[in-house]
Amino acid sequence: MRFGLCGRQRRILPLAPAVLLAAALLLTPQPAAALSTGCLPSLDYAAAAEHFFAQAGSDSGLGFFVRDDADARFLSAFRAGGGEHTLGYPVSSRYRQGGFIYQAFQKAILQWPVGGDRANYANTVDWLGRIGADADLYSQRQVPFYFPLSADRGLDPANPGDFAQIVQNHLQILAVDDEIREFFLSEPRWLELYGLPVSYEDFGPVRVLRSQRQIIQVWNVPGIGGPVGQAVLANTGDIAKEFGLLPATATVPVSPPVRPGDALYAAALPTRAGSPALVEVRGTASQVRAAGNPTVSFCIGSSQHLLVPIPHDREPGPATLELETIGAGPALTGSVRLEIEELEFEAYDLIGVAGDLELLFDPEKEAADKAALAETVAPVTLRPLSAEAFQVPVPGMVTSGFGDRRTVDLRAEPLVHLGVDYAGDLGDPVLAPAPGSVAGTLDLVIYGRTVVIDHGLGVYSVLAHLEEFSVQPGDRVAIGDEIGTVGSTGRSTGPHLHWEIHVFGIPVDPGSFLAPGSLRFGVPLANRDPDREDDPSDPPPPVAVG
Repeated sequence: MRFGLCGRQRRILPLAPAVLLAAALLLTPQPAAALSTGCLPSLDYAAAAEHFFAQAGSDSGLGFFVRDDADARFLSAFRAGGGEHTLGYPVSSRYRQGGFIYQAFQKAILQWPVGGDRANYANTVDWLGRIGADADLYSQRQVPFYFPLSADRGLDPANPGDFAQIVQNHLQILAVDDEIREFFLSEPRWLELYGLPVSYEDFGPVRVLRSQRQIIQVWNVPGIGGPVGQAVLANTGDIAKEFGLLPATATVPVSPPVRPGDALYAAALPTRAGSPALVEVRGTASQVRAAGNPTVSFCIGSSQHLLVPIPHDREPGPATLELETIGAGPALTGSVRLEIEELEFEAYDLIGVAGDLELLFDPEKEAADKAALAETVAPVTLRPLSAEAFQVPVPGMVTSGFGDRRTVDLRAEPLVHLGVDYAGDLGDPVLAPAPGSVAGTLDLVIYGRTVVIDHGLGVYSVLAHLEEFSVQPGDRVAIGDEIGTVGSTGRSTGPHLHWEIHVFGIPVDPGSFLAPGSLRFGVPLANRDPDREDDPSDPPPPVAVG
């Protein structure tokens, strides 16, 4: 916002009383950030009676356990069934439904009767039909509809003789496709693994057999699916997951386990209030978090890191961050000492606020804007979308810094500026400061037209007071892509850009991502310069602030 200023002087205002770091790092629980596979000893590794697989964890380093225990011996069943070659990798944890324990793999779902002694293969495709997914399977995944065979009428599958006839009836479906027939019958355990053939259709680009438990495809066109002319199993377990057959809680990947001999070591560089602290963690592949908080580690290089936002009103001085592992196995704890430096800021008296602008100082309007932003920046993408240093979104001079206090007659308490303002002319292009995905294009009261970019791992850019949008929600942007134009919408009296960065929902100084040696996802803490200095020069007097 562009305001006239008077009595401008540089000073340090007293901060609020000390806030306990452990309670102030995050305001509300967020979904976990994640490891990348570079921090794992391997994509899968074994313990005594269990095996951890990270292959289906969306490149996050998270995954699923397959284990043998008193309830079910899924690891033994997985190996006996051909392992990942036949069943694929696990795509769920165990879950219970009815009288069975289930675990889904990419190509099949295993079921274990409660109190039973062996695993069976679930009739996954039949099951999808029973929940009403046939029309969507046909239109979206080219899976033929289920059609009852007229030859089965009057036959009782519980009668061995009748069942033998039913089998022969259904095997006749294979006669129309030599590749699928040869593939199907070459498996000695075809009845156990695939169930009975149900229906067949040639869709043109692909020929598909639907059986009770599997979907078998032969692609006719190169480059759009599997190898041309060769029968392959579709990922039926993945399809079941996609169409809602699996409980959502069972499909959330988990942290790698704590292994014997693991230890927890941590280090951190000094940081300022209002900036994110980067904590490096070594000694384990299991995820680590700050005790009592959902801030969870991710991978840079060959070691894990925690990104811990320090609120702007945190008192300077030493602080201890308690750490703990969250993977299976023995719990590990540790701590790291943080040295928090003082946040310096400007104090301004705002004058000339009149007319419609007075209405925009209503605390309720500010609260509504903040609620809309909080909802937009709440999801945490489980991987970094940027390994590059950030760049300024416009080339103009800084007119108001992070943490500045503005006094206005309409409010009893000073307003805290939680972003950085850059001068600009109406219509100047605003550029993405780093790669990411557009999380929202919002039309807010105080912020005006605003683009929110998800950079991954809980880091978001908020670019406000725009005149026009150049992107839509869901767009992927590269660093330097135009996302809009400089404007003066919202609580503003002159064209400028207001840029905020939120880390796990807490606003931090965008300068933390710009300074030499700044926080970058791709640079391990060990390679950073602990003696870096920010630009000591004072910015010129503000022209427009917001």
